[in-house]
Amino acid sequence: MKLPQPPQLKKEWPEHVQSGWSNLINQAESFAQSAGSGSAFDLMCQRIVKAINNGDFGDVYDALEKRLGARALTWLWCNDEKIRKISCRQSVIEVLVEAQNPRLTRTTFLQLCQLYFQEFDHLESIEPGLSSKLEAVLRDQSKKQPRQTHKHMSRDPVASIKENVNWLIGGEGPSYFSRQVRESGQELEQKFAALGLVGYDQGRYGDLCRAHYYIETLKEVELGQWDPIFDELLKPSVNRAYSGPS
Repeated sequence: MKLPQPPQLKKEWPEHVQSGWSNLINQAESFAQSAGSGSAFDLMCQRIVKAINNGDFGDVYDALEKRLGARALTWLWCNDEKIRKISCRQSVIEVLVEAQNPRLTRTTFLQLCQLYFQEFDHLESIEPGLSSKLEAVLRDQSKKQPRQTHKHMSRDPVASIKENVNWLIGGEGPSYFSRQVRESGQELEQKFAALGLVGYDQGRYGDLCRAHYYIETLKEVELGQWDPIFDELLKPSVNRAYSGPS
């Protein structure tokens, strides 16, 4: 039986198919650029860093008119020590809050919280009164943050800060926090996690919580008695808590 000749295959895609593939390739390249160093966020960070290094705070203030600018600057404060020391000032925070009226976005608010827990008593070495200013902003902005309507597997950090802001934010916060840890029998990291503040214990706030915790625990150890807490005191995360602002 003689089979019919198979249809002749075209070696090239039809023009409309080629056009479609070209569009997909262009979209993919554009997406790759936006996800990399050319993203709007990265470009905004670069703009702000350049403006700060040049002393052009007018451009910084212009950038803060946009939500992306506020997010970029607060991210830089958390992650770039040089930029933080040069630009993290009460006056800049005031411009930031005013420009983002009526409230900061959730991300910007949480990054300011991260800055606070990360630097805590070191904020005063940047500018006297900076700590009090940031505390006032966090208290005020926590009231304006909307609650999350959908459920999460873990505790919402914004909701937790809203509920506990009166004792969590303030100079006596670490002391009060450590007392709660001792009374509950939890570890410090567990208490932070229970509040949805995972990782917030890694900064100066957490260091001072540890200092208060171990000082109060040592008071209960009888003279000449060995206690497992002595081994804990050898950990870097514990003994670094006793160093003040550099």
